[in-house]
Amino acid sequence: MPLLVQLAGKVSFGHIFVGYLGLFLLGAALAYARRLWAVRRFTAAALLLAALTAAPVGVFDLQHRDRAS
Repeated sequence: MPLLVQLAGKVSFGHIFVGYLGLFLLGAALAYARRLWAVRRFTAAALLLAALTAAPVGVFDLQHRDRAS
């Protein structure tokens, strides 16, 4: 949180929501680690597809950050 305040000057609901969502997904992955390891090919494919989906959004955000404010 202090880093967000220093970078953006404020903390919004979206910042808090995304932070808790990440912690929730990490906890779910740890809770089901044994089951995910059993189907590791499907897990790897899902992680690869998630990264391929999120990468263009991240690149677009970084390229257009100056237009955001």
